[in-house]
Amino acid sequence: MSKKTTDDAYDNQVQLDRRAEREGRGRNAEWPSQIPSRGWKDVLWRVFAEVNEDRVMLIAAGAAFYLLLALFPALAAFVSIYGFVADPQTIAEHI
Repeated sequence: MSKKTTDDAYDNQVQLDRRAEREGRGRNAEWPSQIPSRGWKDVLWRVFAEVNEDRVMLIAAGAAFYLLLALFPALAAFVSIYGFVADPQTIAEHI
């Protein structure tokens, strides 16, 4: 298995652009309803290629991981601060 390079990504983008320039792809459409099914197929392929190139799924997974990693210590800090600030009688009523 060979590694993908920037040249491979460029070649793939060139192929997608050539395919999209063909007649009957809806390149000159003014509204989404004017794009034929072939054009929508090209749109989906370009979106898929861009998502893979930009590593959207990896970034989303990292953001979700760090959000969850930071959520529990923040919750513990909030409960601790509430314990210092609130009246002990009020805390006993909540429990």
